[in-house]
Amino acid sequence: MSRKVLLVEDAATVRLMQRKILEENNYIIVGEASNGVEAIEKHRALKPDITILDITMPGMDGVTALKYIKGHKPDAKVIMCSAHWTLKNVVEALMGGAMDFVSKPFQRDRFLFTVNSALDNEWTFDTELLSALADECESHEDLPISQDQISELISYVVDVNAGHFNVGDILEKLGFLYQESMFTESALDKILNGQEKIIQMLDLILQKLK
Repeated sequence: MSRKVLLVEDAATVRLMQRKILEENNYIIVGEASNGVEAIEKHRALKPDITILDITMPGMDGVTALKYIKGHKPDAKVIMCSAHWTLKNVVEALMGGAMDFVSKPFQRDRFLFTVNSALDNEWTFDTELLSALADECESHEDLPISQDQISELISYVVDVNAGHFNVGDILEKLGFLYQESMFTESALDKILNGQEKIIQMLDLILQKLK
């Protein structure tokens, strides 16, 4: 049985590419939208099995639209799409109810795998852990995250792993080392402080030589 997809993307060329890949693999594109408001309206009217939702669009962005879609239909399956992911917007989208993520430009096989996996599986996320991650991200909103890191992050925050990981564990496993610098001197501060200590020592030596 073919499954129905709603495409939400402001770039027509990207929608065309998504449509081509999905239709070649027996999906039915039931509708397209170019902004968040259209996405909400078409999701209610067309009742797709899954929605591919861009984050950056004119007017209402994808994360805001996601919250409205999930508010109306809590079990809606939504995959978020973007050319540039940061840890902060990934965590925000997970908290809003996103199931998975794809990066632009698309890797055909990765794109299909993500759509198939989201449709064939049911999983929920540890909201307490996501909330702690969101707090941690507040001062690091531009920290980039790759498609592979996103998949790894998802594996740590699903409910079946509740209690197995904390924020520090996850950031360390993802290779983000910035957390330590929040509580210690930054590299630049260390250099400046080191230079200051050298100057103080030289002054002390000069005074003794007088």
